[in-house]
Amino acid sequence: MAFPTRQGTQGLVREECEALQARGHDVHLLCYAAAAYRADFPFRIHRIGNFPRLGSFRSGPLPAKPLLDLRIAIRVRSLLHELLPDVVLAHHVEALAACAVPRIRARLVYHAHAALDRELPTYGLPRAVGRWAGGVEERLVRRADAVVAVSPDLAERFGGVWIPPLVSIGGFPPRSRRPDGVLYQGNLDRYQGMDVLLDAWARVVARRSEVLRIATASAPFDLVDDVARRALSEHVLFEPLGDLASARAALAKAAVVVVPRAVSGGFPIKLVEALAAGAPVVVSRRAAFGLENDVHARIVPDDDPSAMADAILDLLADPDRAAKLGAAGREHVRVRHGAAAIEALERALGVIEPV
Repeated sequence: MAFPTRQGTQGLVREECEALQARGHDVHLLCYAAAAYRADFPFRIHRIGNFPRLGSFRSGPLPAKPLLDLRIAIRVRSLLHELLPDVVLAHHVEALAACAVPRIRARLVYHAHAALDRELPTYGLPRAVGRWAGGVEERLVRRADAVVAVSPDLAERFGGVWIPPLVSIGGFPPRSRRPDGVLYQGNLDRYQGMDVLLDAWARVVARRSEVLRIATASAPFDLVDDVARRALSEHVLFEPLGDLASARAALAKAAVVVVPRAVSGGFPIKLVEALAAGAPVVVSRRAAFGLENDVHARIVPDDDPSAMADAILDLLADPDRAAKLGAAGREHVRVRHGAAAIEALERALGVIEPV
């Protein structure tokens, strides 16, 4: 993958690398040359050459990726000789393929973020291609020494352990005393469930004049057309996602954050970020692992724009209730996605905290 970018997976990788380095481990990250922004990190980054150039940071298949992944596979082997690592953690199936063919000697742990047979059709590929890729993924997973997954169903599918995505609440600003507005943050790929969100938003503005802010690093052209077809142009505002600090500040001041999801399997990192910011969250059931409805977030049935609209309107109408929900969500992240998560990752990697 490109690193760093504003996407959830890259954010999770950053959190894991920083936390492991802080606990005394010597962490190295291998990634593409491309980066959405430059920053200093406490761990060492190794990059392959910038050819072929990556024309987009979006998720999913891209023409350049097979050759870039081949370069990753070659570089993995040189780094194994140079670093002599105890363990290699492979994020997503492309990294697993780069490490597993041929078999490496270091302990190999697969970090599963999605199931290809579910995800690839959301990018317009035939379901038959998804099924074939899913079969390849399952064969590759057998070569890993251990599997960790971002969601319980992925852990069950691949015979691994579920580790809640790591997020430190210490990196978030205080909650705004005057929260305002409804916010979606993240990419606009179809698996995100944007159609359901826009259908829900049409129901919201029919009952209350509000503006939905969509903060994204994606090109919004297709979604702009979808907004216009629903006559929502005056009620939807597109804005750049911004840097990490500004994105988290936006979460901290939002009255409601919405996390739709069209595909099961993964765990939206944007959900954990919104909860960590203390924002009241409306989330689709298929993405709400470990959350209690009306305790940590408002959980709505999958693909149900009416229920999503009702939940948004309820929270907007009752700020006190929304504030209690946001505070409970933040505490949930502190308990489930903090120190316990990094300790579970250490156990899965087969390393212990250095003395």
